[in-house]
Amino acid sequence: MKLKLSSGLIVALFILVGALRAAPLTTAFTYQGRLLDKGELATGLYELRFTLYPGSSGGSPAGSVLTNASVGVSNGLFSATLDFGGGIFDGTAYWLEIGVRTNGSLAAFTPLVPRQLLPASPYALYAPNSGQASGVSANAVAGASIQNGAITGAKIASGQVVKSLNSLKDDVVLGVQSPLMLGANGNTLQLSLSGGAGWNLSGNSGTSSNNFLGTIDNLPLELRVNSARVLRLEPTGDTPNFIGGFAGNYVPPGLPGATIGGGGTAINNQPNIVTSNGYYGTIAGGYDNTVGGYGAFIGGGSVNVASGDFATIAAGQFNTASYQNTTVSGGQSNRATYYFASVGGGVDNVASGSFSMVAGGGHNTASGTGAFVGGGGGDNGLDLSFPNRADGEWSVISGGINNTVQGATFASTIGGGGRNTIELDAQNATISGGAYNTTGGNYATVGGGYQNTSMGDSSAVGGGYRNTSSGYWATVPGGRLNVAAGDFSFAAGHNAKANHRGAFVWADSTGSEIASTADNQFLVYASGGVGIGAANPTTALDVAGSVHASGLFRNGSEAGTSEAPSPTGLVVRRINSTSSSAGQVVARTDLLTLERDGTAGGMLVVNHGSPGIKETVNFLGIDSSGTPKGRTFSFDNFKIGDYLEIFYDTQNIVHAEISFGRTFDAGQHMTQVVIDRYDDGVTHDFYWSGTVTSTFNQ
Repeated sequence: MKLKLSSGLIVALFILVGALRAAPLTTAFTYQGRLLDKGELATGLYELRFTLYPGSSGGSPAGSVLTNASVGVSNGLFSATLDFGGGIFDGTAYWLEIGVRTNGSLAAFTPLVPRQLLPASPYALYAPNSGQASGVSANAVAGASIQNGAITGAKIASGQVVKSLNSLKDDVVLGVQSPLMLGANGNTLQLSLSGGAGWNLSGNSGTSSNNFLGTIDNLPLELRVNSARVLRLEPTGDTPNFIGGFAGNYVPPGLPGATIGGGGTAINNQPNIVTSNGYYGTIAGGYDNTVGGYGAFIGGGSVNVASGDFATIAAGQFNTASYQNTTVSGGQSNRATYYFASVGGGVDNVASGSFSMVAGGGHNTASGTGAFVGGGGGDNGLDLSFPNRADGEWSVISGGINNTVQGATFASTIGGGGRNTIELDAQNATISGGAYNTTGGNYATVGGGYQNTSMGDSSAVGGGYRNTSSGYWATVPGGRLNVAAGDFSFAAGHNAKANHRGAFVWADSTGSEIASTADNQFLVYASGGVGIGAANPTTALDVAGSVHASGLFRNGSEAGTSEAPSPTGLVVRRINSTSSSAGQVVARTDLLTLERDGTAGGMLVVNHGSPGIKETVNFLGIDSSGTPKGRTFSFDNFKIGDYLEIFYDTQNIVHAEISFGRTFDAGQHMTQVVIDRYDDGVTHDFYWSGTVTSTFNQ
């Protein structure tokens, strides 16, 4: 606002001195001016504040400060009546400072510069005291000619009479109150302290616990500096209030135990305030801070509000602790809004869940019970922010940007990275880092990587790119485009699909998809071959060393015959028969067993199937003299437990090739045995050894 004076100060009435005696002149005068608001002629209601100063700048005010509310301004013109009281205009030159603000505003007055030097008009108020005659001759006035009561103390020469005592006139009685005493010493009146009590400017000695500096009534005590209040001690029905700093700092009457250590500012009138609910509340310093909760505390900063009981704001700006036992340590625009929630610092962070915490960063939220955000988030300095949100109970986000633990989750964690999400209802799920990763299963884990998903309970994706683990207890350690969809499944490499329960699928870097077709498969696609003990495999499977298989195996392409084998697998293994006891099994099918007959060199076949099942037994051998031997049997009338002697001990067979089984029925089991022993006609050894090939696992 700008003020342009259109006239000087104008006395309210210009009248004759005689008229002044007939109707006494008041000490008021009228000030007229012109007011510009933002360069335009002002119109409306304004509040004007008028202050006298002895100089054009600086200095202390002279007399009282006048505030005229609701001053009407029309087309920039206004008129105000000012009354600074009698005796102020005694010939001293004064400048008038004018402050202005809109009517009803709580903002500070805007001082208009420069101050206005007052012209002579107000000093005309002194004119009635100037007298009429310029002087009289010596001794020209007799005593009888002097009007009663006309002679004042100023007209009596010094040392002649006591004209007044501290402005008291006529009958003056001197009296003092304890601890002062009044005494006379000749013509001198002396004031002294009873018992030496009192506080000296140079210090005191000999004080005791009964001495104090203060009051004994229930009125406030103020300490001022340069006439401005710096400390106010207010009695209450309980603990007194301590109000320091700016004179506008305030505690409502009767509220006990409040403390304002200092701070506050007259600039734009920004006091520190303890409101009516702030019993025993404290504001240590800063400005424009408000405590409204029982026992709440603000350490400093500005524009902070601690409205919850026992809430704490250590410092910072625009912070809020609005619920019981909430804490904001610092930063800007942070909010702790529910039981025992806390914000360590940063900007625009919110801890809205009970026992939740945001340690720092920017624009982060911990809304779940016991939720925690360590930091991260932030913004680009313009209008784009990257908040982390821990909405689940006891959820944790250590850092990163745009990470979210959704609501209805429990004890789930995101370590960092960006735009990772733990979805609704997940319990104890984890995403360690990476970007755009998602998990929604209980106890599910994503270690890192990009766009990975772990949705099955207790499933895991270690890392990589766009891998999915959706089965329970399923695992993808890494790689690219792998899927572990079956429970207990495992997929690794590139484009491996373990779609079935218990399936293990590994695919090489070529990207050719390999997928399971049944439960519990173990599939490996390695275009460079698989080496076991071989560093440079030359075949699809290259094994350096012995191989043991306890079940059936298949070999060959199966493409050269008209029909596929049935049964499809074989057993090929060593035979060692070192006992000649009867019933010792050498080899078997599902229904027949080849057994020792209790001698060193005899063998027989025992039936374990029902009659009517067609069986075939073929024997080719060589005795100890080199003579070939052989027999062929086909039968279907064997009873359970019946046996067929193939060769006897007395035949001295040293090499035998025996095949037995169900040749008549397709898809049934056959076994072939090739065995040898030592017999020179003298030594009839009972130890047989050889090999067995069978479609029946044994």
